[in-house]
Parts: sequence; C-alpha cells; structure tokens
Amino acid sequence: MKKLILLSLSMILAIALCSCGEVQEPPASGSPDVPSALFDLSAYQVDAEEFRGLTYEASVILANVGTYENNYWKTLGRLSEDMPEKAFAWLSENSEETQETVSAVNEAIGAAYDKLTSIDFGENADAAQIDTEVRALYDGYSALYALVTEPSGARENFVLSLSDLIEDIESANDALLGLLSAGE
Repeated sequence: MKKLILLSLSMILAIALCSCGEVQEPPASGSPDVPSALFDLSAYQVDAEEFRGLTYEASVILANVGTYENNYWKTLGRLSEDMPEKAFAWLSENSEETQETVSAVNEAIGAAYDKLTSIDFGENADAAQIDTEVRALYDGYSALYALVTEPSGARENFVLSLSDLIEDIESANDALLGLLSAGE
C-alpha cells in the first residue's frame, strides 16, 4: 500500500512540475522565427553581387535586342509580329546568345531574385539598402525583358520606354555596385 501511495505522489509531483514550466506560444506566422543573428551579411553580399552581374549582363543583351527592334521598326515603318524573332536571330548571328539562352538566363535571374528577397535579414541596415537596389534592378530588368520580347504600341513610346529602362537599370546597378564594394 505504501508503494502505491508513493507511486501516486510521485506521479502527482511529476505532473505538477511539468505544468509549472514556461509555455511557449508558436509565432503568429506559423513558422519559427529565425533569429537575425543567423543572418550572414557577407554571404548575402556575395549572392547580391552574383545577381547584379548576371542581371546587368542580361540587361545589356536585352538593350541591344531593343535597339535592333527600334531600327527594324523605324525602317519598316510599322510594328511587325515577327520583330522579336528577327531581333533574336540578329542577336544569334552577332553573339553567342540565342532566344533560348536569354530565356534561360531570365529564369535564373528570377530564381536568384526570389532567393535574395526571401532572406530575413532582420533590421540590418546594410542589407536593407542592398535589398532596395536589388529590387530596383530586378524591376528595371523585368520591364525591359517584357518590352523587348513583346513590343507593342507606338514606336516613340517604345523608344522612350527603352531609354528610361536602360537608365533605371544603370542607376540601380551603379547604386548596388557601390553598396557591395563599400562592404569590402
């Protein structure tokens, strides 16, 4: 009988001790918070530099395609449905790039952008500045990609958009390059 009472008391004591522990609520987002102390600024800068280089190089190629399209459009006097294909044929004749390689690079840029913008850098001010310029560079690049792969409207608007996007991309690239070289 004593053993049964001792067993009962020890179980009650164990239950009481367990209920005294601190209860941790899961975060509201449903996923565990990753402390910003785990954020590696150096690795983020390396990834941002790779993204910058790839995106800027692809933008130069697209700007050349856009310039060819403008010249073709101007010569023809109207927008042609096969203009993008002719522009990419010109690109293939004058470089190692093709419409397929440009498309593959576009997908790689999108994946790199998704990776960079999904990183939780907490309140790191340097990373926040880099993130702003990464987003600006991607916005300019993706608008340029859409412009040259699906030209529409008036040629004058096309030319203005092409010029503005090239300027936006150069500005974001220079700002991002400055931020990344300042961290060295």
